[in-house]
Amino acid sequence: VGARDLAQHSGLDALAAALEDPSEGVRDEAYGALIEAARFDSTRRALEACGSGAVLPRLMELALLEAQGGAAGRAQQGLVLLFTCTQARHNAGILSQLVDVAQAIPHLAGLLKPELPMPVRHAAAELLGALATREDAKIQAVQVGAVPLLLLAASPSVPVPFATSAVAALGAITIRREGKYAALESPGGLAGLVSVLDPCHEQLCINAMTAVSNVAEAPEARAILVASGAGPKLQHIFETATVEVVKRAAAQAIRQCRFKHLPYEVLPGAPPINEE
Repeated sequence: VGARDLAQHSGLDALAAALEDPSEGVRDEAYGALIEAARFDSTRRALEACGSGAVLPRLMELALLEAQGGAAGRAQQGLVLLFTCTQARHNAGILSQLVDVAQAIPHLAGLLKPELPMPVRHAAAELLGALATREDAKIQAVQVGAVPLLLLAASPSVPVPFATSAVAALGAITIRREGKYAALESPGGLAGLVSVLDPCHEQLCINAMTAVSNVAEAPEARAILVASGAGPKLQHIFETATVEVVKRAAAQAIRQCRFKHLPYEVLPGAPPINEE
C-alpha cells in the first residue's frame, strides 16, 4: 500500500529529487526508501515513467558521482536500485533507458576496476549482467573491456556473492562469439572459471558451468579448459550432484568441453538414442 501511494501521490518524484539533497543522510534514506519500494513491479514501472523517462538515466549519473566522490555505500545503493528496476516483468523500456540513453555499459566497466571498493564492483557486475540480456549490450561489454575485469572476480579468493554476480554476467556476455573470444584471450581467465567450479557454492557453480559451456563453443577454448582441469571437476560435480539443475548444467558443460563434431553426443546420464 505504501509503495502504491508513493507512485500515486508524486512520492517517487520527491524521493528521486532527494537523491540530490546536500545532506548525505537525506540521500541515504531516499535510496533506502526507493530500493524498498522497487521490490514491487508497479514501482519499477512508475520509476521508468518518472520525469518522462529521465529519472533512471539520472540515477546512473548520480551513482557515478557518488563513486567518484568516494561515497561507495551510496554508489552501491544507486546501482542496486537500478538493478532492481531491471527486474521488472516488462523491462525493455528500462533497459533502453540505461543502455541507450544513460550509456551505462562503459560506465559499469569503469566501476569494475580492481582499485574500486568491492561493494561497488559487485553492484556494477550485477547490473551489467542484467543489461547484457540485450545482444547489443553484450557486444558493448566486450568492446569496453568488461570481460577481463569480470574474470578477475572468478577466483576462490573473491567473496562468493561478488564472484557469483560477475560470473553470471560472463555467462550472459559469452553467449556471443565476441564474448567467448574475449574470455579466451584474457590471460588466466579460463583457469579462473575452472577454479570456481565448486558445488559448495551452488549458484556460483551453476553460473561458472554456464560460462564454461558458452566459452567451450570456441574450439581453441576446449584444450585450455581441459588443461585447467575442467574435466575431472565437472565429472565430480555431475556424479555427486543431488540437485537436478546442477547435474544438468554439469552435463551440458561436460558435453561441450569434449565436443569434436556434430551430431552432439547424448548428454551424460541421459538414455541412449533409440535407433529402431
